[in-house]
Amino acid sequence: MPRFPGHPSRSQVGRTDARSGGTCPRPRNGTDASPAQVDQIVQLNADARLSALKTGLMVLAAVSALAILPASRLPCYRPGEIPAPDERAVRES
Repeated sequence: MPRFPGHPSRSQVGRTDARSGGTCPRPRNGTDASPAQVDQIVQLNADARLSALKTGLMVLAAVSALAILPASRLPCYRPGEIPAPDERAVRES
């Protein structure tokens, strides 16, 4: 995404910028939307962001749960159970 001087990146535009006209590229006074419409848009945006966050966390949880399956096939050794390699095998390698 190209950068323009004086134009904020997407990560710099906050949730309240649409209401306050802060650093948002299209402040409220630059549109013909009523304050009620702006509030609806901001609420819709917040709901969409929350839904995307929940979906991302659910996908991450599913991947983590699936990672348990291959990890369960690892051997269950406890410290001291693995025999020490004999000197002859160490010399040959």
